[in-house]
Amino acid sequence: MARPSSALCVRHPRPTFSVCWFLASTFASSVGRNGFYMVSGWSLAVAGEGSASVAIFFAILSVTELISSPIAGWICDRYNRPVVFIIADLLRSLAAIVVAMSLDHAGTRWTIWIAAIWFAACDRAALTASQSMIPSVGRHHTPIAANSTVLFVTQGGGLTAALVIGTILDSSTFAVAFLSMAGAFAISAIGMSFVRLTTDRTCVSLRTPHSIGLIHSTLSAATFAYALLYAGGVLITIIGPAFVFEELGGTAIDFGWFESAWSLGTILGAIAIAKVFKLATAPTLNIMTVALSACSFVALAMTGLPSALLAVGIAGAAHNVGRVVVEITLQANVPSAALGRAKGALHSIAVLSGLALMTVITVFSGVIDPSRAFAVYACLLALGAIFLMVWSNRSPRP
Repeated sequence: MARPSSALCVRHPRPTFSVCWFLASTFASSVGRNGFYMVSGWSLAVAGEGSASVAIFFAILSVTELISSPIAGWICDRYNRPVVFIIADLLRSLAAIVVAMSLDHAGTRWTIWIAAIWFAACDRAALTASQSMIPSVGRHHTPIAANSTVLFVTQGGGLTAALVIGTILDSSTFAVAFLSMAGAFAISAIGMSFVRLTTDRTCVSLRTPHSIGLIHSTLSAATFAYALLYAGGVLITIIGPAFVFEELGGTAIDFGWFESAWSLGTILGAIAIAKVFKLATAPTLNIMTVALSACSFVALAMTGLPSALLAVGIAGAAHNVGRVVVEITLQANVPSAALGRAKGALHSIAVLSGLALMTVITVFSGVIDPSRAFAVYACLLALGAIFLMVWSNRSPRP
């Protein structure tokens, strides 16, 4: 006789129409989001502002996300999630248009810094709404299949943005690049308008005191791993432009390839996740992804441009596998009605780690070069993997 799961859930027929539009919207939104960050970071780097200005830009994003994440989570649990997403997407589109129109009349640095506040608040609302819809939109599929598919599409959008933005920046202006991202957000909003959600699950908890302790330990380990992986992604985003432009002597096309390698790695991670989950448990995968990321950052610090692309691709794959582990862990242990607030809290913790890293980069930007920063963070990731291993051995067993 099959053993009952931790919750009994009523499932409804697959909404194929909504799934297709949801994935299309997710793809377009990812193109716009990643493209906006890439254009902003590259424009600050080539304007002679250095890594410090890029770090400040992402610090502004992080502080805004830190403040807005709990609020966005509450909004997504309180109101219709597709509507929240559409409004946020339209506001992100407007932000990109404002930046494009303001670059010729104001300094690059201040224009992008101010727009970052507006963009980050809307971005957090859109992402929280989108991610909270995954259990409902993908209710006909397993959590692994649903989350890996969404992340595959998301990273496909990131790869598309990297390829397109590199070409646009090499042949046109920053204003054109920002306007292109505004168009992507508009397309995303249109796609999401066709998505229909239903109250698809009624869950009855079957948890015991022992299982509650196990859940707490599992979520804590996943949160710690997510914070480390998130900070690693932030590090590549902040230092990446200066690393390619200053240390490797690259061009906008090279920067596009660098970002493409990261996105391609995350796509491969999404493809491999179903197989990986059959070979290891979530706690083991947390350790493996953090350890693999540490190795990738070491390689990134010691190699030139061709090999650096491979290293950043591996880091991207580990990052995406880690994200899927965290998403599935969260969705398996948090009711759908509270998923927005749970994601808001999780992201706030991750943002704090990223913000701490940005502070260090800003303070030491004139002292430590990008490759050394990668090496230092690799050591931190290695210590994190060891800590997770010890944590896993001390955790309660199911």
